[in-house]
Amino acid sequence: MSFYLDLLRSFQANFEFHHTVTRVNTFEARNEVKPLGKINVKWTVSESKNISHFILQWHSSKDSRVQQKHFTKNERSFTINAIDEKYFYIIEILVVTIDGVKHHYEPLKMPIPGEPDAPKLWLVKTAKSSFTVEWSEPKSYGIPVIGFQLYIEGEKAGEMVQMNLRRAEIPSDLNHSYQVNVCAITDNPQRSRSGMSHTLAVITTPPLPPPSPPVYSRSNEINAKSIPVQMESINEDKISIDWSTFFPLRDIAAFYIHYTCLNNNDIQTVKVSQRHRSIVNRILENKSSF
Repeated sequence: MSFYLDLLRSFQANFEFHHTVTRVNTFEARNEVKPLGKINVKWTVSESKNISHFILQWHSSKDSRVQQKHFTKNERSFTINAIDEKYFYIIEILVVTIDGVKHHYEPLKMPIPGEPDAPKLWLVKTAKSSFTVEWSEPKSYGIPVIGFQLYIEGEKAGEMVQMNLRRAEIPSDLNHSYQVNVCAITDNPQRSRSGMSHTLAVITTPPLPPPSPPVYSRSNEINAKSIPVQMESINEDKISIDWSTFFPLRDIAAFYIHYTCLNNNDIQTVKVSQRHRSIVNRILENKSSF
């Protein structure tokens, strides 16, 4: 038995893109499954006199259906078409000896490269002659991201933005609307960019003048409706709220901010010290509305 355990000397695999497959013609053939690349599998044995044949089994993490193929004892390689981009394949070889026993060995786990995920894009601020956007670093799958490309109204805007810069100030006119997207650029010609981010709609209206500080008489009752609250900024991670124009005429113990998540109607409360007139609150749930 120990002799049989040493039958398999090596078992290895590597991934290789098909040179004729590009991102464009893959999109054009969505109704027809085309392999993105291939996995070259090779194995060697110490000697073959006690070997009847080999069985190669594989499946992807996207599709658990196991495929297999039999090989004669003299065959030592096979190529698997890797259809599932951004997943991984589990590959196992079984050595069947002349007594009919199947000998199992440690399977290989082969990740399949693919284009990066689309970045997330959000508005930072607007000004009289420009607006500023930021975006997240997208998740990559074995293909390096070398930069980002902005698009306005579906047209390429400027040169590629360097990888370490995920922020851009875009010239604009007042009282205009802009449709902005961004994608990641890679160093692989067959997967040259990611998909587009969601479309960010930016309307450049002139900022309203700040409201005059309210005047309170001693007979005023302090309640939530009498406190002017302004949303200073918001992005995908946090929201900044300010009520610095509020001047109470009597001592207060604390402020309480109540907000409702429109996604699930969950009502939450934040207590703020009476010394403060602003708060930056983290958004715990992505894509929430308040």
